Amino acid sequence: MPDVLLLRFRDLTENVNSIEEHNKIAATGGRVLWGWWKKPMEATPDPGLTVIDKELQPGESFAFLIDSATNRLFRAPLFKIYYQPGASPSLAPNPDLCPKYYRETALPAWFQIGTIVEDARGTASLESYVWSKNNRAAPMRSVSALPERCIGTDVLDFEFLDSNVSLWMLTDKGDIGLRGRGSIVPSLSRGRWPARGHVALHLSDPHFGPHHAFRNPLATAKAPRIAKESLVEALIEDLPAAGLGQDDVALLLVTGDLTWAGDTHEFENAITALEELRRKLGLHQSQVIVVPGNHDIEWRHEKGDVDENAELNFKNFCTTWYGVAPTNSFVRAHRFGIAGKHITIIGLNSCRLESKENAGLGFVGREQLAELGHYLKSLADEPGETRVALLHHHLKPVNWVEEIDWATKRVSLTIDAEAVIRTLMAFSIRIALHGHQHQPFFSEDRRIIREYVDTFSGSVRKLDRTLAIVGGGSIGCDRAHLNLIGQNTYNIVDFGHPDSIEIRTRARSSVGPGFTDWQKTCFD
Repeated sequence: MPDVLLLRFRDLTENVNSIEEHNKIAATGGRVLWGWWKKPMEATPDPGLTVIDKELQPGESFAFLIDSATNRLFRAPLFKIYYQPGASPSLAPNPDLCPKYYRETALPAWFQIGTIVEDARGTASLESYVWSKNNRAAPMRSVSALPERCIGTDVLDFEFLDSNVSLWMLTDKGDIGLRGRGSIVPSLSRGRWPARGHVALHLSDPHFGPHHAFRNPLATAKAPRIAKESLVEALIEDLPAAGLGQDDVALLLVTGDLTWAGDTHEFENAITALEELRRKLGLHQSQVIVVPGNHDIEWRHEKGDVDENAELNFKNFCTTWYGVAPTNSFVRAHRFGIAGKHITIIGLNSCRLESKENAGLGFVGREQLAELGHYLKSLADEPGETRVALLHHHLKPVNWVEEIDWATKRVSLTIDAEAVIRTLMAFSIRIALHGHQHQPFFSEDRRIIREYVDTFSGSVRKLDRTLAIVGGGSIGCDRAHLNLIGQNTYNIVDFGHPDSIEIRTRARSSVGPGFTDWQKTCFD
């Protein structure tokens, strides 16, 4: 399909309603001419217009029209584009098809369209598009072109209406091939992806490698093949037992430890499994949000020091999966429309201290929390938005006793957990999902702080918020490395309830294949 045009207009002629005047003409013969009121400084997006004209498909091609005064969105069938690159502005090619109020005006392009109707979904229809590479772009924000960083990304908001641009070209997300789609998944996405389904599958600690509990077609010769089914097969087979169909799944949330040793072969195993699961569920790469675990970061084994390239393999995994390099901190944010709700998923990297001496210690850090804060402050306030954070390490002890290995003095905790919890609460994040200890865990923490100091603005306010903290157990580790539960588990996060979010933990049977509900809770 060719790109879709988005044309800006505004009623500036006294006593003239642009839509009504054009529809009066379209009502008689089904066609009317819409002129392009190009701004004086606006760059001409050529050859984009020429390409669209050549690829027009009768009965299928259309153009969007947006009223910049009201943000009302319209659409109309698009039949032909009259435009010559480099030519001077011209009068309407057929004056009878042009409204009288600008019939004698010379314009750089004319569009032959049909009856104009208001889009029933309004501007939400633009969520299915990204800015086409055929738009004119500038390295920085420009009054006459899109910033280069916007090309290939979601149609974010309507700040573009404030620029001196009146014509844009959009690409339907569904028309972008697998590899091309990767280029539109930046680490911090401000646009919203429409997603079918109503649940997220929260997977943690699959540990592809020598201690993976399922059949692994890409396993090395040394790795055991101790199961008849693969991890993907087990999850897909469990959906009907959990009362779900494949179309009910909107997101995959993976809280780290894809691998056992962080090597390239194990990451290839993980990519193969995630890609198979993604395809079976009909998801886009951006609907699979992955944060690193401590096993995904390599160590220099002979000394126990962190290698300067310790994070390289996980970085390469992100680049391969999303088609674009991650941020240095691996912070990730994606926004979705799910079951009529606005859902924002935040991914944090709690593995900033990785070394043999610090094994088990999680740390997010002030810099990363500031990055998260600036991102969330840049979003427009949206009533009813639900925010969910992902990280690998646990924010609360998940066992009755956190065991201390006196030989190595290793302790498992997130050393800046309180800073993380308060920051998440301050930015209205409702749920934090984690992994790491291979033990399912549910908790609700409330903070009542009379004088909470906002780190980013310096303002002082009362903080009274509740954060649900949910551990995912391990979906893929063998039984010898599981925690007290002794079973592989994953969580189903259901956004489909009107006033609450339900989370179910599914545990693999200890005596045979299949999963059953282990525990369930709801958060309002």
